[in-house]
Amino acid sequence: MKKQKGMILKVDLSKAFDRANYLYIRLLLTHLGFPFAYIKWIMSCIKEVSYNVLLNGVATSFFLSKRGLRQGCPLSPLLFLLIMEVLSRAIIAAYNRKQLAVIKISENCYLTHLLFVDDILIFFKWQYW
Repeated sequence: MKKQKGMILKVDLSKAFDRANYLYIRLLLTHLGFPFAYIKWIMSCIKEVSYNVLLNGVATSFFLSKRGLRQGCPLSPLLFLLIMEVLSRAIIAAYNRKQLAVIKISENCYLTHLLFVDDILIFFKWQYW
């Protein structure tokens, strides 16, 4: 279709890995049907990590992280993809409930959104409400 009026909403998730909530990840994995043993293993890999910091050349005592995925951890990108999959499904569900007017590319093809790492593009058809 030609000359469609629309708009694009660009969302940049700042510090997305740092803001992932452990309880949400556990509930997400449970909802997706992961076996309990796998969930326990994954949570121990991301949650039971201790850190210490050098302060003026002296190491502080160890402390545990409260939230977030560690950059450099092999599980972090995979878990982040699962989190973004939930967002993607929510956008598609909004479209299916007619709560979101999107760009029509061809007869059976609609463009709702694009995800790339921590950037989201959501496409809207311009409507006067």
